[in-house]
Amino acid sequence: TIGKMVTGTILIDDDTLGPISKQSALLRAVSRVLSEPFYWGFLLAFWTKGIQTFHDKVAKTVVVYVK
Repeated sequence: TIGKMVTGTILIDDDTLGPISKQSALLRAVSRVLSEPFYWGFLLAFWTKGIQTFHDKVAKTVVVYVK
């Protein structure tokens, strides 16, 4: 996404540390919509070890910085 390009981040699979599957991408998108109404899914990032949001936990993905 444009936001990831601007911040220099990419999305990877939490288990394989490789590209995410189409199923993970779909699951992440759906769970993100469910967590948006009160931003509670995003607030979860403040209390998780890997700074993962709700939709990252559900889809088993991680956002990492790249150079």
